[in-house]
Amino acid sequence: MNKEFVFKVSLEGKAIIKLNDNSITISRPGFISKFTHGFVGEKTILINQITSVQFKKSNTFTRGFLQFIVPGTAEAKKNSYDENIVYFKDAWGNFDEENKNAEFIKKYIEEYNMRQNELKQVVNSSSNFDEIKKLKELLDINAITQEEFEAKKKELLNLKSIK
Repeated sequence: MNKEFVFKVSLEGKAIIKLNDNSITISRPGFISKFTHGFVGEKTILINQITSVQFKKSNTFTRGFLQFIVPGTAEAKKNSYDENIVYFKDAWGNFDEENKNAEFIKKYIEEYNMRQNELKQVVNSSSNFDEIKKLKELLDINAITQEEFEAKKKELLNLKSIK
């Protein structure tokens, strides 16, 4: 995936979010953006480092935003600029496209992280089964007792005893 989304806010310039397979890059080109947001340059964030995405739709009266929450970064303080927020509001009232794009980015990040978490669970399960196999080998050579084997197996499989 290599997509680029442009978000505009009248009198504040624009922001570009480049969505790649496993990262996003936020840039703010142009003089107005540099003036209103400072000369911060591009910022790339790995998607698996994003713990949540806050999204507010733009409408006739308010601007919308996407905020990427990453551990270890301070959220916006009064009178300071949060480089992980992208605001948007079309001056002409055409906000449907930007809302749709922002929602797409949020959904992509959430689904990416959900797939990564599922993959981690599969890997952990595989590791547990490998561990059980090793324990069985120890049981077969009488290095551990049947009770020790069963107790450790239950622990590895997260089984609770039924009484």
